[in-house]
Amino acid sequence: MRGSSCSRALAGERSTSHWSGAGSGILHEAPSSTTRSQRPPIPRERALGWLAHYGVGVVFAVLLVSAAGAEWLSQPTLIPALLAGIGTVVAPLLVVQPAMGAGFFASRSASPLRSCLRSLATHAVFGSGLYLTAVVIAFLLQ
Repeated sequence: MRGSSCSRALAGERSTSHWSGAGSGILHEAPSSTTRSQRPPIPRERALGWLAHYGVGVVFAVLLVSAAGAEWLSQPTLIPALLAGIGTVVAPLLVVQPAMGAGFFASRSASPLRSCLRSLATHAVFGSGLYLTAVVIAFLLQ
C-alpha cells in the first residue's frame, strides 16, 4: 500500500517512522538490551506514539504563533513558518533518534545522511503546513 507513514500505520503496516517505539517509551517500558523489533508490541503503542507526535507539532505551532505574534497570524508569511518547521528538526536529530537507539543525527542507522535529509524534508513540509494553516485561519477570520 502506498501512502503516508500515518496511513500505513493506521492500516497496520510497518512505517519508516517508528512511532511505536515512542509510544512504548511513553508507556514507561523499561529499557532493555533487546531491540524494539525483538520485543512484543505493547497494545496501542503505535497510536500513542502518533498522538504524541502530533501533540508535539501542535505545541510547536503554538510556539510559532507566540513568537511571531497575532499580527503574523492575521497576515501570515512563509519564511517564519518555514524556519520554524525546519528548526524543529533539532528535536528528532538530537533527542528522539538518540533515545530510540539511532544515535545523534541517526549516526547508528543504515544511512545517516538519508535519515537526516528525510527529517529535514519532512520538517520543511511541516513548516509549509504551518503557513498554509495560518493562511486558512487568516481567511476565516476576515
